[in-house]
Amino acid sequence: RCAPVRTRPAGRGWVYAMPVTYKIFPDYALLVTWPTGLVSSDELIEAYRKVYADPQLRPGFHELVDLRRVSAFDVSADAFRTIAGMTEAFEDGAATRTAMLVDRTMIEIISRLYQSIADIGETEVVAQFTGLAEALAWLERSDFPPELLERGNLTGTAGPGS
Repeated sequence: RCAPVRTRPAGRGWVYAMPVTYKIFPDYALLVTWPTGLVSSDELIEAYRKVYADPQLRPGFHELVDLRRVSAFDVSADAFRTIAGMTEAFEDGAATRTAMLVDRTMIEIISRLYQSIADIGETEVVAQFTGLAEALAWLERSDFPPELLERGNLTGTAGPGS
């Protein structure tokens, strides 16, 4: 488990950024990520470096990003471009879908920013959803058991210090 990382935005007190947790479900060709708390550019880039280095992940796996536990984003457009470029390089032409679960307007706006950047590439298609069943259906993973997404079943983590 990752320890919180201290970050200090300009002009503010200390803020603790929480890790980005992920789990790969090879039987379902699915990557699930859970960013929580304050999400920063550096943390998100480092998390995806670790995700793409994980030997269980294969090109063509779809991704479910659960943004419902994010309290704030401090992520730049450049960071989103970096992550989209990492995705393009990893996928190497394989078509993939990323479903983003959102529940607040701010998070939806941020996910749309990433969607617009990812759409520039040729392999990743991104969409937002408010319901898990709808997101899994769009990912063509309706057979995925939702109980596997419960906190007690998470073992893979990415982020500073993991």
